[in-house]
Amino acid sequence: MLRPMSALERIATYVLPAGAIGLAAAAILGPGAQRMAVGVKLWGLPVEGGEALALRIEGARRLLGVEDAAPVEGLEVTATSGGAPLEAWRGATGADGIGEALLRA
Repeated sequence: MLRPMSALERIATYVLPAGAIGLAAAAILGPGAQRMAVGVKLWGLPVEGGEALALRIEGARRLLGVEDAAPVEGLEVTATSGGAPLEAWRGATGADGIGEALLRA
């Protein structure tokens, strides 16, 4: 003969599994979730004896291994030549995520 479940048995049967699933979902989708990263790639090659350094800046955002172009604001590029600092460049990439920086010696 079946007996009715007590309140403690009902909690163990229904509430604990639901709570465990909710806790796991919160951990995976909250602090454990992957976040988008925004950064830039700098392309350029200094020429010996040159008076300026030209760089191509590519803004990119990356999420789940997929990378696409992104505009980036408030960039500052600094460099040194022979231990002496070059003039800093400040600016942003365009809407297509591409920008150019010119650092004069």
